[in-house]
Amino acid sequence: MRPILAADATIFVLNGLQPGNEATSAREGIVPVINSREQWRQWASGAKALRLKLPAVLQFDTGMSRLGVPPQEWATLAGLVKAENGIEVQFIMSHLASADDAASDQNADQLAEMNRITSEFPQFPVCFANSGGIFLGKTYHGVLARPGIALYGGAPTAGRANPMEPVVRLEVAVVQTRTVPAGTRVGYSATHVTTGETRLATIAAGYADGLPRSLSGRGAVYCDGIRLRIVGRVSMDSITIDISALPEGRIRLGSLVEVLGPNQTLEDIARDARTISYEILTGLGHRYQRQFRWPFFSPSEDIMKVIVLGAGIVGVTTAYQLAKTGHEVTVVDRQPGPALETSFANAGEVSFGYCSPWAAPGIPMKALKWLFMHHAPLILRPKVDAAMISWLVRMLSNCTSKRYAINKSRMLRLAVNRRAKFTPYRRPNLHAETQTAQMRLKVPAQGLASEQREVVCLGF
Repeated sequence: MRPILAADATIFVLNGLQPGNEATSAREGIVPVINSREQWRQWASGAKALRLKLPAVLQFDTGMSRLGVPPQEWATLAGLVKAENGIEVQFIMSHLASADDAASDQNADQLAEMNRITSEFPQFPVCFANSGGIFLGKTYHGVLARPGIALYGGAPTAGRANPMEPVVRLEVAVVQTRTVPAGTRVGYSATHVTTGETRLATIAAGYADGLPRSLSGRGAVYCDGIRLRIVGRVSMDSITIDISALPEGRIRLGSLVEVLGPNQTLEDIARDARTISYEILTGLGHRYQRQFRWPFFSPSEDIMKVIVLGAGIVGVTTAYQLAKTGHEVTVVDRQPGPALETSFANAGEVSFGYCSPWAAPGIPMKALKWLFMHHAPLILRPKVDAAMISWLVRMLSNCTSKRYAINKSRMLRLAVNRRAKFTPYRRPNLHAETQTAQMRLKVPAQGLASEQREVVCLGF
């Protein structure tokens, strides 16, 4: 996950760690959610062995009886937390069991328990609300919420209008169509028999792809806003639908029908399958071709006018991506063309693999020598300045072996992330592709004169 996450993103493991994963988790900056005294001792032992202070989140059971420290162990855990200086507790948390039902008494009961916990652990911020909990009111929020189904457009509260925008759309291809007479048996065990001439289509998805067998004879798909019911049983790799309501010839081999989309929500499918939207969403299988589209906006809405300062490799790449997603982008540079300063001096090289911090154990002694060198790699001009003195103190404090290792690890994670982000732009056909995402480059006509001219950038 690291290569596709922001460099400052934190990964929390909600069920805690299995024994033996302490060193790996510490190295990767993973924060475990501790659910028991045993997990606390395990993480504390890891911190001691690594001689590091490790972050953690404490989860308490407030009435769900699934995960979390039970009430009878809260006092004991409080003693362990007080005695342990190798773990930095970032949050305390619990999980609401009935937040999707706003009228449930269990919500207030769990809130009361959570308030009791915060009185015993007042030094730690609270993380409490899940998707439904966010809509129960501010008293449930704490300082950090954990939306789940709501992030994917699912309804956070049962029986109420869904305030979320849909995120997932699913379309499935037709593999065969046919017209059958009355009395034709359809699917396994002949659970459906046609009552008249019927046009059928078979689509290429089934229960192996996360469309439950319980949709048999109950669910539907859509085409042109018309509901096409499922007939017969859902098979492992296919489903048969009745397309008689569509004009003849509208659906053929390769046509796509809507399973999830404007006409049918997660909740609609879940209702027909007699299950919950979570099960539908998490069950969508790996055999679907996935297209990730970001950002989500209508071509006529949310278009920004962006100015990018600097037409080097990073500036033009950033502008290209923004323009490709529909924004109006202007790149401003003082040179007459792109990549004529630092990018030119570096021969267009983007050194992702350079992960050596300037603040290193040997730097202080080298810096003293550089003061007397004409062509030093780092030019120092000492002067009495509060900001420079503050910077120098921080610089020297990071010139230890321990801090060097930490900073180098962070730079490496950042490098891996940046390499993953830049890789799509290094394809051979990029120049041709950029012609569909034009950007304006504004440069001075002469030096830094106020008069400017515009150049259309088609590549870099």
